[in-house]
Amino acid sequence: LYTMNILVFRQWAHNEKLIYPLAELPMLLADTGDRPAGSLPAVFRSGLFWVGLSIPVIVLGWNHVLQPIVPGLKAVPLTWPWQEYIQNTAFDALARSERFHVFFTLIGVSFLIPARISSSLWGFRLFYMFQVLLIVGISGPKIDYSGGHAFGMASGNAEGGGALLVFVGMMMWQCRNYFFCFMRPRALPPVVADDERKELRVASALFVFGSLILIVLLSYMFGVNIGWAAVYFVIMLMIALALIRIVAEGGLMGYACYFSPFHVFRNIIGMTHTWFNPASVVSLLVYHFTLLWEPKAFIGPPMANVLKLRDKLKLKRRRFHIAVAVAILLALTVGIVSHIIIAYHHGADACGHYYGGSGGGGRAFRDGKWAFENLSANVAECRGWMVVGAVMMAGLLYFRRRCFWLPHPIGLIMLVNPLMATYWFSIFLGWMFKSLVSKYGNKDTYARVRCLFIGLIVGEILMCALVTKMTLERW
Repeated sequence: LYTMNILVFRQWAHNEKLIYPLAELPMLLADTGDRPAGSLPAVFRSGLFWVGLSIPVIVLGWNHVLQPIVPGLKAVPLTWPWQEYIQNTAFDALARSERFHVFFTLIGVSFLIPARISSSLWGFRLFYMFQVLLIVGISGPKIDYSGGHAFGMASGNAEGGGALLVFVGMMMWQCRNYFFCFMRPRALPPVVADDERKELRVASALFVFGSLILIVLLSYMFGVNIGWAAVYFVIMLMIALALIRIVAEGGLMGYACYFSPFHVFRNIIGMTHTWFNPASVVSLLVYHFTLLWEPKAFIGPPMANVLKLRDKLKLKRRRFHIAVAVAILLALTVGIVSHIIIAYHHGADACGHYYGGSGGGGRAFRDGKWAFENLSANVAECRGWMVVGAVMMAGLLYFRRRCFWLPHPIGLIMLVNPLMATYWFSIFLGWMFKSLVSKYGNKDTYARVRCLFIGLIVGEILMCALVTKMTLERW
């Protein structure tokens, strides 16, 4: 993951000019530009920053500190489910999943990212709602909510998965010269400096040979045909690259992914063949559920953001890589030792997340059993939606070169992310505020108002750090 980030960074940061909003945020807070010695960073000298910080502190402090200990106080509502308003109406198909939810952090981040990105994220969620209503109107009220299953997919997850494969395939083609530059150093652009050229060649060799070693280990340790282990690895790599791109371009701070290599195996290859059946891949489920099913703590996007910080601050490459390696090893050591200690004192399922204990392993075998019992259920439907998503993505990528008003494709990929049901309204609010400021203000106005939204981000994260049992995972 680290070498992959190095290999795509130049294409993304320099050629495509991605802003890496979650990397911009610490630079704004630290004020890495010129300022008088001993003075506070500019953002902390802004009154709007403190206004923005006070909003989540007051609201979340009321809800999570005062309201539980003071009888009679009512919490400030931050979630408005649609169910009680639209149930048993023409919009009943949306009643179970849709809601308005306010995340101060997401509002702030959505203000920092380009409007075309934020509008795509919430716009494609509305498109999906319209699509669900259309399907229900044509084929009846049956809605598939099986998107969290390792082999079964809901229509939106399948559509987003097809779009993801096309989008990432295009990205990997654009970066092909970087991925294999240790064999073809002349394929690198002439603008690449000697130190970066050396870094890319080392990263390319480590990436290719490390990938081959991991594929062999997956095959040997789990008894899987090496061909299927390779297919699994490549698809998982594509999904990882998509999630990293979502963070680098859209600044999304949380995501799940209801799309996996097993969905591709079942719905494209099919699992009814004598040469390919659930027994061929079900042992990989243990690996997948243990390490990759819950990607909310996925290390790939932070690696992308820290590379952007290095580039912006002109840090020395060798010292930087040593520092990152030491940080990862330290985090692994502390994390593993703490996990083992807590597991033996309180039980593995008490280690902060169910999937870290019995959930991951147990879920692997339950889903494997489901695959044996439902070899062909909904396969044609899911395959059809994957084709629809792939065609839509191909069309967007091609026609956006001529029609600039077409939406950015990032929102279509995020149909694989069930958290968008919770996130889209906050993203919409951030987009709306940014659009108003951009329309009625100038560059200086935007720079001043931006401090307000940075305050929203800092305020909510500060409350999560200080208040027991309060997290950003409030969906």
